[in-house]
Amino acid sequence: MLTVNLSSVNVEQRTVSVIAGGAVIALINAHRAKNIQESVVRYIEGSVLFYCNIICASYHTVMHFYALCKMRRCSESLEMMESTNDVSQFSELLQAFRDRYNCEAEYVVKSPGRINIIGEHIDYSGYPVLPMAVDECIYAAFSVNQNSEEITVCNTDPKYEPFEALYSYFITSCKNLSWKDYFLTGVVAAMDHIEEYQYKASEDAEVKLTFKGFKAMISNKLPERRGFAISTALVCCAAACTMVAVGDGNFRTITKENLAELCSQYENADLVRGPMDNLICFTARQGAFNPLRLDDVTLPPNARFLVFHCGLQSTKNAMFPLFRKRVTECRLATK
Repeated sequence: MLTVNLSSVNVEQRTVSVIAGGAVIALINAHRAKNIQESVVRYIEGSVLFYCNIICASYHTVMHFYALCKMRRCSESLEMMESTNDVSQFSELLQAFRDRYNCEAEYVVKSPGRINIIGEHIDYSGYPVLPMAVDECIYAAFSVNQNSEEITVCNTDPKYEPFEALYSYFITSCKNLSWKDYFLTGVVAAMDHIEEYQYKASEDAEVKLTFKGFKAMISNKLPERRGFAISTALVCCAAACTMVAVGDGNFRTITKENLAELCSQYENADLVRGPMDNLICFTARQGAFNPLRLDDVTLPPNARFLVFHCGLQSTKNAMFPLFRKRVTECRLATK
């Protein structure tokens, strides 16, 4: 994916810096862009928006990402932006953050959902799969608490209750999982790496990681219980927020692939599952698989995927016994 630094945007010159990075983290210059909807539209009008479909052949992963490049006007770019609902979701999210915390958000993390084109119950058996990231995503707007380890998280949807936690002490449930549990799972996954890095890093290490809390506002446009891996998107979103808060938003101390693996391990602690859902949230550039390998393949320009919902909801409690059964069947089939 790409890390887009919006703080370097000069509206008059209409330029946008694009920086290669980890999960899509947009650094918002709140002072220069009070009306984020108007500002984002102005940036897009003066830029070319590349909407890229990338199939990673070895791991068979399809990724969508958006790249803003300083060039010329492109009427298609604004239409593409509107089709993803990014502008309205950004605006509503940042306003909700202001209303809740009485300050401006420093960062925005974008974590996409996914659908599976090919591959179920084979990634943990070492075979390639084909998940595809979708336009709909989870956004987290947040600011770092410089003098506190407290984490405060709210949601633009009032049915999800706000919660607070500390790095040093919090409890996640293993039954009747709530959105809080999934978010904190991502925090724990990042903490696993942070604590190991702090233990091994020398005093003169270039990157210093310090536990700092953050206050966040979550916005979700992913349909629930429709097989879009919304829980995984939330876990990865939380892990990315944590990495930014502790001082490594550019993933200098851990690769995106390794952080995705940690997220998968903690999210699926009681299930035998592969990391494909987590990798789709984090990875769109060359990496490795078994060892992980990601190779970009261009789709035909007119290629389209049509996704239909059968009308039945997928509940996790009902799915787990069937999932475990299929894991057992896969193992028996290889003997």
